[in-house]
Parts: sequence; structure tokens; C-alpha cells
Amino acid sequence: MSDLSGKTALVTGSVQGIGLAVARSLAGAGARIAVHGLATADEAEAAVAAMREAGAPEARFFDADMRDVAAIEAMMATVADWGAADILVNNAGIQKTASLAEADAATWDAIISVNLSGVFHTMRLALPAMAERGYGRVINIASVHGLVASVNKAPYVASKFGVVGMSKVAALEYAAAGSKGLRRRHGQLHRAGLDGNGAYRAPGRGACSRVRRRPGQGHRRPPGRNSPPAAPPTPRKSANWPCGCATLRRIT
Repeated sequence: MSDLSGKTALVTGSVQGIGLAVARSLAGAGARIAVHGLATADEAEAAVAAMREAGAPEARFFDADMRDVAAIEAMMATVADWGAADILVNNAGIQKTASLAEADAATWDAIISVNLSGVFHTMRLALPAMAERGYGRVINIASVHGLVASVNKAPYVASKFGVVGMSKVAALEYAAAGSKGLRRRHGQLHRAGLDGNGAYRAPGRGACSRVRRRPGQGHRRPPGRNSPPAAPPTPRKSANWPCGCATLRRIT
């Protein structure tokens, strides 16, 4: 990883699991880390301490509930005052398995709020400032469920399809600002979930594949088609987003 000294990274859902590992890696590269999550005081203190031990010059804990728009806006404003988010990693996510017949409105609202709406609100608040500064990295953690369906996961699948689509839109909108390349990456993810009362529970397991596509390549043809391969894309500025880790990268 390149030197991130002088940069500030906000990683949502970073008190444990993938988020904690990502934040620790960014800290090791010299970034200041805004740790985020719903955690006890001891858990928050431990996560902040882990960032400093990994090499972060500064680390601070934020506890915004990603289901609460006002809380997200307050967190983003505080991070901006603290040093502005040069790097935004949208990792916070929850899920609960239930059939369409069994899933209730509360489950739908909670999963969509955290997994999709939370990503939207952090992006809409962070991206304009990144573009104005001429530097920004946005990484949205999705899953294979952003590309394919799975039984008993309608709210989760809907949220991840939304993250994939929204990442594409953001990449296109900010391509003119100087972004490049087009990539998708999907890896093994561990997600928090909801219990029967809508409260957070320990992460479960999920499996993802890896997909990569060149700019302008479009969808692959079905195997066995006797058609010539697509012509390589004309060199041009285009959007760069991996989606699921989805990164919008601005060239400086």
C-alpha cells in the first residue's frame, strides 16, 4: 500500500472483522483513522488502540447509528472538522435470513438503512469535498449478493444490488473529475446480522467470487458463441469502481 501519511480514513463498521482489518491496514500506511461502529466503551477503546499500534498517528472513535440520517450527517461533519475524510470505506452492514413471506417491515427497513442508505449518505457528503480537494478514495464493501440472488435474503440482496448500482453511478458522475479504470472485486465477507428483535448480532459467513472487467468491455458472451472477442476499449478517461470492494479513485 502507498504511503498515506497526512490522509484521513473513515471506515464504518471497523471495531471488528473486515472493517477492523481494513482500518488497521490503512493505519499501517500512515493514515489517521476514524474508527466507527456500535460498540461498548471497552471495544471502542481497543479498536482505537489497535489503530495506534498499527501506525496511525491519530485515531478517534465515532458511534453513529447507520440507520439514523441525522447521526450520519453529524458524524461526517465532525470528521470533516477533524481533518476531512480523504478515504471512505463503507463496510458497515447487517443481515437477517428470512423468506419473503416471513420477512417483516422492520427487518427490511433496518437492512436497507444500514447497507444501502448509509452508503448513500456517506458518499453524498464525502464525494463533493473529495472532488474539490482533488483527492479521494471511496471503497464500498458489497458481496456476491450484489450480483446474484439467494433464497431467504431478499432485503440483503436488494441492498447489495443497490450498492453495486450506486457505485457505478458515482463512478460515472465523477469520471470527469479524473478517475480511471474499471474493476470489480469480490471477496469472502463476514456480515453482522439482526436478531428477532432487530438488534445487532455476531457476524455470519458469506461467500463471494471474483470478477474483473475492463472499461468498455461490457457483458461477456455466453460460452460457445462463435463471435469475435470484443475490441479493446479506446483509451479514455473512465470510471474506476470495484464494487464489492468498490473503489472510486481520483487521479491527482
